[in-house]
Amino acid sequence: MKKAKRKGTDPVRLAKRRRRRKIRRCILLILLVIFCGLLINPIRTLSTLEKVDDYPLYVMSYKGGYDYLGVVHDFYGAIFGVESGKGDKDGKKPEACSLFAAYGDLSRPIYGRNLDWSYSPLLVLYTNPTGGYASLSLVDIAYLGIGKTEDSELPDWGKRFRLLATPGLPFEGINEHGLTVTIALVPDLDLKADPQKETLHSLAALRMMLDNTRTTQQAIEFLENYNINFRPGPTVHYLIADAQGDRALVEYVEEGMKVIRSEELYLVATNFYLNGAGEDLKSKCWRYSTARKMLEEREGKVTDSQAMEILEKVSVGGTVWSVVYDLQQRKVHIVLARNYDKVHTFVLDDFD
Repeated sequence: MKKAKRKGTDPVRLAKRRRRRKIRRCILLILLVIFCGLLINPIRTLSTLEKVDDYPLYVMSYKGGYDYLGVVHDFYGAIFGVESGKGDKDGKKPEACSLFAAYGDLSRPIYGRNLDWSYSPLLVLYTNPTGGYASLSLVDIAYLGIGKTEDSELPDWGKRFRLLATPGLPFEGINEHGLTVTIALVPDLDLKADPQKETLHSLAALRMMLDNTRTTQQAIEFLENYNINFRPGPTVHYLIADAQGDRALVEYVEEGMKVIRSEELYLVATNFYLNGAGEDLKSKCWRYSTARKMLEEREGKVTDSQAMEILEKVSVGGTVWSVVYDLQQRKVHIVLARNYDKVHTFVLDDFD
């Protein structure tokens, strides 16, 4: 009688076992490649994080796409939550921002903006999405629970990974075509949504304008296709300006979206609705009337430094940053906490 072969020495079984091992190794290798592929851009992104001011002010270049950030806008309640510590001890937030676009010299259109808010560590974020436009945007990272760090240290890694959500949280910005968009708080109204339109959060809309539009008119046409959800954040209006000289304020009132343009060579906005506002209401806001008067005296022609002087003049105790945008040269000049002797300048074309 022939002796039965042991399982371990059966050539057929051994061959099958080798194939299974090979398949498992291939699967593990594929999973490892996918895992590394998912991590490589986040790691490359966070490796660019740099602290340039102890306020703090950070700079970061986002690597890769961020389509997945659509989910961020489903969780604004958490992002704008208690951890950020925004607002004063009574739960109220400062309600003062000043914006203007000046076009007296069409070869150098200038845009100025004061963010008057509670303490706001700042990130200057460079993004360049596939199929979209490169831009520099400003993000208040206190909403991600990131505060002041000691000496020259960056946030710890647990908090640093939160910065991967920053493309979905821009407060303002300029893109490669000079299109510039910022926001300012206005009183809440009971707004009605059009059931035929998709709804975007106010900051998601700002991001998509920077990524996908070149001119003020294109940005307006983009907004016309959407409802804007301002919750849980504040209700805002958008001051939009482009490098060709077109500027507009977009507001949302009970009747719907309203577009306000200016016959002057400048357009100013603060924290009241310009839609339907008379001169008596405009004169009640000293920041609005001061900026408007200074621009009128210069016939809308201002240099970067003169624009910053206007912002200094209308700044308040809660001014956390002042920004001047040069729309033709795509430069961003930033002053932190009213320290107007120290200006940080960033040029969009210098980023990669």
